[in-house]
Amino acid sequence: MPAALPPALIEQTLRAVARRYRVAAMSAPARGLEDSDPAAALAAAIEAGRAALISGAEPQREHQHLFVDALSQLIRDALRDPGGDPVFQAMVLRHQSAQVREH
Repeated sequence: MPAALPPALIEQTLRAVARRYRVAAMSAPARGLEDSDPAAALAAAIEAGRAALISGAEPQREHQHLFVDALSQLIRDALRDPGGDPVFQAMVLRHQSAQVREH
């Protein structure tokens, strides 16, 4: 296995390559976003945290809570029966059961 690249080289490479799926910069997450689509709320919280770290600040506690709440809602939705995500449900089952992991 090749040795890991130094963090500075990785950062330099990531800044230089074109991002295929890059989205436009987002403004700060709006209030009430936690009641909307949890995937959008999670993306907004991640972007707010990324922007804060780039500017040298700590992510706001409000955005940290938005991240946790949105991720929690996505997990609940994936585990919902019926209508959840069968692949995610299988991964959870595999993790919880030694008999399932065997197969």
